[in-house]
Amino acid sequence: MVSSLSFGEKLTGKANLIFPAEKMRTFINLCLNKEEADRYCNMNFTDVDFDIIKEIGNIVLNCIIGEVGDYLNINLNYALPEVKVFNRINFSKDIENNGYMHVLILYITFVIDDTEIQGAIVVDLTLNSFIGLMEKIDTIEAELYE
Repeated sequence: MVSSLSFGEKLTGKANLIFPAEKMRTFINLCLNKEEADRYCNMNFTDVDFDIIKEIGNIVLNCIIGEVGDYLNINLNYALPEVKVFNRINFSKDIENNGYMHVLILYITFVIDDTEIQGAIVVDLTLNSFIGLMEKIDTIEAELYE
């Protein structure tokens, strides 16, 4: 299950919060304060489930990308968050066809009520955005040593 947030302007790319569907079911149940009966049987996600994931993805991804933008003094425009459920084959094809050349992968673990939920954050950047980002970081580094 992937919650995505596209961003643009001077830095263009897409940030993705990725969890296996069964881990996301556990996460949703914790958010709703529901008991987990059989999480493997209940992989049918409702609109409420998707809304929860959109909000969580929006908060987490906005914090990361927004902080990068603030730190580098880059204005960003965001699209509305999206949530998709992929099987492995479709996910691989989506990654290959998105046109982003540079990827940053962060492995994350949420711990809620002694329950660990492991996933990843994948930030995709276009080549021009990656080059611009590196130039901006070089400028900040040079200013530190002046």
